[in-house]
Amino acid sequence: MGKFKAKTPEESIEYLIYMLDTNDRVYYIRFGDGVLSTMAGERAKDHESSPELIEELKEFFLIRDDRFIKGGAVDYPILWSPDMDYLKESIFVENSKHGLRYLQKLRNTVRKVTDETEFCNSILFQYLSVHDPKVMKYFINNYIKPHKKMFIGSNSKDSMTKFYGNIDFYIQISERNCYEDIDIWWPEIERNVGECKVVLPAAGVATKVIAKRLWDMGHDIYCFDIGSLNDAIEGRQSRVWIEYAGVETLRKNLL
Repeated sequence: MGKFKAKTPEESIEYLIYMLDTNDRVYYIRFGDGVLSTMAGERAKDHESSPELIEELKEFFLIRDDRFIKGGAVDYPILWSPDMDYLKESIFVENSKHGLRYLQKLRNTVRKVTDETEFCNSILFQYLSVHDPKVMKYFINNYIKPHKKMFIGSNSKDSMTKFYGNIDFYIQISERNCYEDIDIWWPEIERNVGECKVVLPAAGVATKVIAKRLWDMGHDIYCFDIGSLNDAIEGRQSRVWIEYAGVETLRKNLL
């Protein structure tokens, strides 16, 4: 049935930066439980499943190009160092039972669509924000801030501007089930993406759809899925890892 593996965060950021330095068109898009649940016809945390959404997610996985980098939630690294007084070994380390269920879903969904089994790390940016914030800031300062950009999400524009620099096009979407309204907000993306170099989609499961559609359009852009780190910068403890890392620590590390 195939084994699934992912690069370490260190290998992943090295590869991502190499690709950015040698290509005009690079995507880094993450996927986890929510995508697999949606593709299995179940309800994810932020999206209801639908035949249309499942089909677009399948098309996302069918993209096979070195410049279209997928971050898979396998081979979790240990986020917490032993010398941290808030050590929580369960954070970013797969619980064995959960891990087995996740791998089975991978086999039942992704494996039926593509033979792709090796991914970059899905918690790359979260890991760096705690363990190597200098590298994370280097990435933000060199590959996001200098460029004309678009943000697609429900996080506040003020918070995202503090993190990413000036946001030229801010596309407001709902926090949950935004795919249901995609026909309303997608045209604004389509109209303006040609003016941007960087696109930052933060739409949960629909992030994969956004990336797939943008890729099909063929623009030379960088598209990055930063994930729940956006919530931390906004001051929201939306994930357990943010709670234990601490919003103020993360903001101090990165702003």
